[in-house]
Amino acid sequence: MLRSVLLGGIAGGIVLHVWSTISWMVLPWHNTTIGSFQNEDAVLGLVQEQAIQSGVYFAPGHAADNQEAQQAKMKSGPRVFAVVRTDGMASMGPSIAKGVGFNLLSALLVTWLLAMTDNLSYAGKLLFLVVFGLAASCFLTTPYWIWWGFSSSYILVAFADALIGWLLAGLVIAKLT
Repeated sequence: MLRSVLLGGIAGGIVLHVWSTISWMVLPWHNTTIGSFQNEDAVLGLVQEQAIQSGVYFAPGHAADNQEAQQAKMKSGPRVFAVVRTDGMASMGPSIAKGVGFNLLSALLVTWLLAMTDNLSYAGKLLFLVVFGLAASCFLTTPYWIWWGFSSSYILVAFADALIGWLLAGLVIAKLT
């Protein structure tokens, strides 16, 4: 069992990474769901001036001392949810390495879960893995749509991306387990 979990998990993780690379770097669908600012330089200058450290920012912020004013700002808009990296990105290498590592870890964990099931057919294993992808997408992606206002198109692409990734990885994992 350990051998098939390792083999399936590693192969599935590689498939997930290859799919992710194609999905983000070859296909145009993610880029069509992300907008650009009219004057990017002005926005970046303001962010650099106002964001004192890397992190996740939300405006209007959580003003504990004046929640009525914060609620009024949230109702009238705009709202901003931003990830700020004050240090920029010198190279994609470290991010790619982390991505590969977490794709492998994810596939290994799900392959281990699959190994805990009894007597599933190939189709049953594949269905298990695709449903896992759907459940993970529901859990991880929908809060960004519900609470932070990510566009429906962004969320739908993220769902499709995860489902296709787990379908492709599932084809390999189900065969090797």
